[in-house]
Amino acid sequence: MKGAVKPLAIGIVILVAGELILFWQYQRLEAKRLPAVEQKIERQQQELERARAENALKEFLALRIDGKEGKAKLFLTEQAEVQMRQAGLKLTDNFTDYEIELLGVMEEGRVRFQVAMVGADGLQKQLELITVQKNGGEYYIDELRLAG
Repeated sequence: MKGAVKPLAIGIVILVAGELILFWQYQRLEAKRLPAVEQKIERQQQELERARAENALKEFLALRIDGKEGKAKLFLTEQAEVQMRQAGLKLTDNFTDYEIELLGVMEEGRVRFQVAMVGADGLQKQLELITVQKNGGEYYIDELRLAG
């Protein structure tokens, strides 16, 4: 019996040491991998925010093209309405199409777009800078002004 205890104790010590080495290696790998995973998640969240902002913008622009000014105004913040009045912009002005270009994500919840509004003749009528702002889980047009 005495002869079996010593090899058993050595086996347990080797097993525990092996487990500790594996745990240490796993921690090192995770420490390297975790920042990369966090960055990937952050990029995906930004892309999702950008896509949601763009969808709100497309809905707003579709209402403008359909001539539904009242419904389109529901997308505007007070700031955007003031800017529109000051610049003399019209929400509906015989637009038939639009082209959106992403200018960038300004800060969390704010995305800026450049939108070319196209007239019935197929030519660009006006170029607008539009900032979409997330507010309470919804997206609103926070800035609306002519480019240039």
